[in-house]
Amino acid sequence: TAKAGATARDCGDLLREAALLRALPAHPHVVALVATAAAAAPRPFVVLEFLSGRTLESALNQAARDAVANLPGNMLLDALAEPESPSTRSRSSSGFASARRSLRRLTMSALRAGEPTPRWTMETALDVSVQMLHGLCHLHAGGGAATLAGCGVVHRDLKPANIFLVAEPPLPRSSVDEAEPPPFVSQRFRVKVLDLGLAAVVPRPPAPPGRTLTAEVGSLRWMAPEVALGRDYGFAADVHSTALVVWSAAAVGVPFSGLDVATLREHVHSGGHRPPIREGWPLGFGAVLRGAWAYEPTVRPTMEEMRDGLAEILVLERFGAPTPIQPSVEAARASAADAAEARARTEATRGQQGEASKMRAPAAEGEREEPLRWD
Repeated sequence: TAKAGATARDCGDLLREAALLRALPAHPHVVALVATAAAAAPRPFVVLEFLSGRTLESALNQAARDAVANLPGNMLLDALAEPESPSTRSRSSSGFASARRSLRRLTMSALRAGEPTPRWTMETALDVSVQMLHGLCHLHAGGGAATLAGCGVVHRDLKPANIFLVAEPPLPRSSVDEAEPPPFVSQRFRVKVLDLGLAAVVPRPPAPPGRTLTAEVGSLRWMAPEVALGRDYGFAADVHSTALVVWSAAAVGVPFSGLDVATLREHVHSGGHRPPIREGWPLGFGAVLRGAWAYEPTVRPTMEEMRDGLAEILVLERFGAPTPIQPSVEAARASAADAAEARARTEATRGQQGEASKMRAPAAEGEREEPLRWD
């Protein structure tokens, strides 16, 4: 439902989403439309399929918080068996000690049963990414809908908050693993692409160059350079944004973390800076990402090519040993160092000390720019 006080533009975004979902054939990886009421009083509303789960953004935040679940069982039990201190006893009245005893009992039961713990792994990140790409391929192809008359749909607001995950049971490990069950298995989800409120219908093949789509549509962190800089753009802009979402799923982190808006615009959108490819990631994974977030839209792969490339890597990862993903202090330091280097390069390219000092000076009241987070 359009929020109270929603503008005509807000209502238009809602109804545009409903119109596109109505025009597109149903797809297992795109949220389904149930009903719409454009003229409802006092506000229009759209009914979408019921989904029980969480967004990719929420799942990645949870994965980052689950460091304690990554400890070996004996280390976890040792931590839970830690003698109570005066500070611990003071929290007993609020249920702290009781919760710790309950968690210890559950942990011991799980260890006795030999049940592997579901974890966010590289296999999970790849599986989520490939399903997401299936849905986006459907949008880009227009779903074969006659109503779109040979056009496709560019999402224009791809980010973890617009990807929804419905939990599914983990895949059983092969019989080879049964003699010594692995300590964890990969989490599994059914993936849905959400929020077509900013989506646009684009001809296939694309129209001749000449900007026809609105600039700076979407969320700045995930935006392709051509969108942020007001240039002509189309399907390749979604490919760029998708690559950043895939990186985020693999890294369990936020790309360009710590960069403010000014640095992001100059160093990322204009300067071509991209997130680091981490050591230990599957062979070929970095090459897929580099191609998909290339600065020039014309050299990026199509969404179908990106999907097929990641699907091949997923097969190799799925039939090998599961690779855990755990944000580490080293990774956080690397991210901070990367952000610091970005700021330093940005100031160096300005060429004038006065310009650099303006960057460091406090912003005037009402003009202060907060560091970017997920959006």
